[in-house]
This record gives sequence, structure tokens and C-alpha cells, in this order.
Amino acid sequence: MGVLHIPAPASAQPLPGPGTGTAIYRPRSDFQARTRVLAVNALLGGVTAAVRGALHGESLLTAFPVGLLGGALHFGGKWVGAKDFDGAQLVGRQVAAAGSSVIRNAGDGRGLFAELVAPLGPLRVYVAPGEARPVRVKVDAITVFGTLYAVIHAGAGIDLDRSLSTGALVFGPGELPAQARTIGGAITYGEVAPQFESFFLQHEMIHVMQHDLALTAWSTDLEGWVAGVVGRPAETIHRFVDLGLYVPAVPLVQALDSGIPPWEEEAIHLAHPPGP
Repeated sequence: MGVLHIPAPASAQPLPGPGTGTAIYRPRSDFQARTRVLAVNALLGGVTAAVRGALHGESLLTAFPVGLLGGALHFGGKWVGAKDFDGAQLVGRQVAAAGSSVIRNAGDGRGLFAELVAPLGPLRVYVAPGEARPVRVKVDAITVFGTLYAVIHAGAGIDLDRSLSTGALVFGPGELPAQARTIGGAITYGEVAPQFESFFLQHEMIHVMQHDLALTAWSTDLEGWVAGVVGRPAETIHRFVDLGLYVPAVPLVQALDSGIPPWEEEAIHLAHPPGP
């Protein structure tokens, strides 16, 4: 989830800050900065797989290196998604989602691609060849909430072309002056200067892919555990809906550091506004 201040057509100036959740843009990031982002993604994947493995009784020595690979693949998807060619965001999101699935599978002691989660708009398609139910479809509740925010609060309509080119739900222009907001897999934007149209999608799609990782690698197991404790009604909901219980942790992470949140830092390093 993030808020990006973007120049409107009448004021196409470098992107402003400050403000919690606001992207403050620096000059174009160098190779070293992107290498650090890659390392962080890989390490996060390894640690996530190791923790999941420990909870499932799997070997840390097996889960950690495979999780590193999954984290690197997830970064690769973000890197592609920050490019400026037709379909880059759609391809990038699916590559990143495959990386998230590898992390999840590593922690569960399964093969690299034993189960793949493909996010498409407000849906998440679980594909597990060889299982009794090889294909399952669940609703992404956070993206549904983001859609309601876009339509009801921001007064935005669906941008079909951008939605098809990203695999996310893109709404706009809404009543968000010089601002773009991402909630789950739903992006809402206000008036955008033409030269910033590709950039804002690249930036916001990084946040969408961060959301996909949080759901696949962290949140769904927690939701399954909660559903088991609560009982049948919650278990039924869990069968068809990914609620996104990672969301309450977001303000906790922000409270640890008053600076730019780490998810914004990553988007800053990967997506760049036009200009020198």
C-alpha cells in the first residue's frame, strides 16, 4: 500500500514530498542500489522460507537457499514490471508471483513449482498439478476494498486498457489531485501529466507485487490458522477469500522508522520518473 504524489498536467514538476507514505524522489538509482534491493528480496525470501520451514518441521538448510532463489525471482518480476514496454507490468507481476510461490513451497517442503499462485485483478488462482483440486480460485479481499475505495471515495472509473496491460485493477482519473494510491491490487490515480503516465504505473505496480508476496508467503497460512481456531464459518470464508491479515503489521513497521517506509524505498529504486 502506498501513496504517490504525481504531477498534474498543469504542473509537471519533479515529484514532491514529504509526508508519510509519500514517495520522495532522488536522482536515478545506480547499480549498487538495485543490487542492494535484489539482496534484500533474496534474503527476505530465504528467511521467510526458513521460518515457514521451521513451523512445518522442514529442514532450514533446505528451505533457506530455495527461499533465496524465490526471493531473487520475485525481485526479477519487479525489475521487469518497472520497465517501459507493452505488457511489462503484467509479465512482471506473474514472474514476481512465481517467486512468491517458490518461497511458499520451499517453506512447505514441496517442489519449486508444486503450487503456483497467479494474481489476476481481484482474484488469485491457485494451480497445483497432481492435487485433488488442481485449480482453486480465491477472492483478494484487500483488492476488493481498494476497488470500493476507488469507485466510492475517489469517484474513479475502471481504466480498462491499463488494467489489461498490468493484470491489476486500475481506476482513474479520480478525485485525487496529483496523487496515486494503491490498495492491494487496485490502483487509483488522479490527473497525470502525459510524460508521467508510464512511470506512475511502474511505481504503483511495485506495491501491487509487494502485496502479492505478503498474501502468498505470509498471510494465507496465518489466515488458515485463525480459521481453524475460530471454526467452520471462518474456514468456509478461508476457502474462498484471502483476507490479507498482514495489513495490521503495516503501521507497526511504519512506527519503527519515521522515514520513508521500506516498500516506498524499493519502489523508488526500481521505478524512475522521466528526466535526466
